[in-house]
Amino acid sequence: MRFLFLAAIFLYTSSLLAQQSIASVKSGLIWTDIFDDGQLLAQHQKGYTLGFDVRLGAQDPTYFLLGAFFTETDINPNDRGGHFAVKNGYSSLKALCGLESRLYSHRHLNWRLGLGCTFHYVSNVKGTVEFEDLSDGLLGLQLKTGIDLHFVTLDLSAEYGFSNLLQDSEKSKPFSIGLELGFNFR
Repeated sequence: MRFLFLAAIFLYTSSLLAQQSIASVKSGLIWTDIFDDGQLLAQHQKGYTLGFDVRLGAQDPTYFLLGAFFTETDINPNDRGGHFAVKNGYSSLKALCGLESRLYSHRHLNWRLGLGCTFHYVSNVKGTVEFEDLSDGLLGLQLKTGIDLHFVTLDLSAEYGFSNLLQDSEKSKPFSIGLELGFNFR
């Protein structure tokens, strides 16, 4: 329900700035590692993401970026810390807010670089993973680069988590790599 509310707000905002905005619908793959004070707890968690972002003021070289995504991740434990008993996973709703700049633009080709803050709200867990095992919300910093070719967009992102993923570990910071493919709408 919250995701739909966020989607409605972003779509309304983009319709107000339709001449100056670009909305993108995207889907992709994510890989996440969880570190505890430099020691790997869970390696190469795989998952997928689905959502959209809106580029407000996209006619300018630097513009504001808002996004909302649903992510689902499987946990592959490394068993060193014993934090995960079985392979299961969790779902989260991700909000993104940041700045993006065009590094190169020629006709129908744009190369972009962006920096933004992210917030993940853990919305569901699978298998024997309990809500009590995971933090409710995760803050992060995302660096991404992307290419637009006509109406197709491709993004590669790296996200460092500032918050701990695990409730019982004070240093369980996630690090994620994402690859997304999508379509732009003006």
